[in-house]
Amino acid sequence: MKSYVGVSKHRAQGRYTAVLEGITLGSWSTAKAAAIARDRAILHLGYQADLQVPKEAKRRGPASPEDLRREAQLIYRKNSRYPRRYIGLSYVAARDSWAASCTHNGKRIQIGNYATAKEAAEARDRLARFMLGNEAILNFPERPLTAASPRQLSRELITTNKLRKHRQKAKRHKSRPPGEYHGYIGVLYIAPTNRWQASVTHDGVSYQVNSYDTETEAAEARDRLAKFLKGREAVLNFPDRRLKAASLDQLREERRADRERRRRLQS
Repeated sequence: MKSYVGVSKHRAQGRYTAVLEGITLGSWSTAKAAAIARDRAILHLGYQADLQVPKEAKRRGPASPEDLRREAQLIYRKNSRYPRRYIGLSYVAARDSWAASCTHNGKRIQIGNYATAKEAAEARDRLARFMLGNEAILNFPERPLTAASPRQLSRELITTNKLRKHRQKAKRHKSRPPGEYHGYIGVLYIAPTNRWQASVTHDGVSYQVNSYDTETEAAEARDRLAKFLKGREAVLNFPDRRLKAASLDQLREERRADRERRRRLQS
């Protein structure tokens, strides 16, 4: 097989990666296709370098590195046995879950136990953006997913899985309040008073705040108390919300002030 400059074979995948001046130009099915991609990038960037497949490269025309990576990705999906298959994913049959991985400079990072392939693909894109920057080949190039480190993704995954298990268990609970029931962590419905209780257990001690009108209000209070007691290790119902940490006394004082305000309004 003819060898091309700037083209290397990925042994595990059996595909060929084109590189120009340290810029990745996508993963291609043949060495010739990768060489053509490199020639098209040379034409686009105006580099003074010899073309290896000049006739075909000029016929297809110049292309930016970003367009070439996207084109290689689309071709890969089209020719795959599974057209909707995502890049950088593997199915873990033992746990019935999906693992996301990304490799850069010989270093492979993998994060596993995602419930769906789409969730794993989103995590893989965020990891790729963190490791590869603008050179990353993405499953969702049009979506503005934020870059995330392996540690951050692992922490988010642990929180998500805990929330999912807790809510699945809550939905099977026989005693439910009327209406929609979310089953937030650390939130209990008190049937005699038709109110909600927020609680957090820390170092073997249970901290509770009572008499919230809605399940959501109690869940927010529980998250604020969890942040105060556990800091960054807290598992939250609303990890994306910027709720301020609050002590038990502060939350109870807020409840008393809220009740007093309502009494004045009613009178």
